[in-house]
Amino acid sequence: MDQELYNSIKISDRKITYIEEFEGKYFIGLENGELVITDGKFNILKQEKVLKERIVKICVIENEIYVMGCENRIVKYRII
Repeated sequence: MDQELYNSIKISDRKITYIEEFEGKYFIGLENGELVITDGKFNILKQEKVLKERIVKICVIENEIYVMGCENRIVKYRII
């Protein structure tokens, strides 16, 4: 297990609740409703609070991001 963690990266102080990869970018949902977008090397490109509750699902379709919270609320964002 120690050998697996030598290259670990800290993204946030909050618990990660969902990770989705799309076209070399990672879309990471946190327990506080923040969405973190990173590149393939986990450099943070954007971080924004999108929901008031924990993120349970992220779906990326073409240029749109759908984020669902634990209360089944879905928000849609467009990638520009």
